[in-house]
Amino acid sequence: MDIKGLWKVDKILGFDDDFNQIWKDAQAILNDSAADDDEKNMAKSVVEFGDDGIIKMMMPLPEGISQEEIDAAVAEGEIEVSGDMMIAEKHPWKEEDGKIFFDSGIEGEAFGEEVSSWQEVTVTDNGIELFTFKLIKA
Repeated sequence: MDIKGLWKVDKILGFDDDFNQIWKDAQAILNDSAADDDEKNMAKSVVEFGDDGIIKMMMPLPEGISQEEIDAAVAEGEIEVSGDMMIAEKHPWKEEDGKIFFDSGIEGEAFGEEVSSWQEVTVTDNGIELFTFKLIKA
């Protein structure tokens, strides 16, 4: 699988009324007048697997913010921008033995053994799973 390039959110892991995990369709979230702005922004997010070995997780810039405010936030190092998107997170990624891995940044141990922060990207029938997202090529 060619992982490089832009991926868009297809589904977001959430909970139903009984607190069971379910995959919510991103387009349904965008069409739902009851969905909050945070959920809609997550549904509009994109992920870029760069040639530089960095994953950029990007969200739309907040509505109502001026270009002046954006430029000031960038100059102060508060945010990074790529096109019309704000870079929310960055993670290194690599390919080993035909599998894709990313550094989740999650550190810890299990049963006294250190656990690696490198997690395998799950490949699905039509895309990939990363954190709480199912992504498809944009």
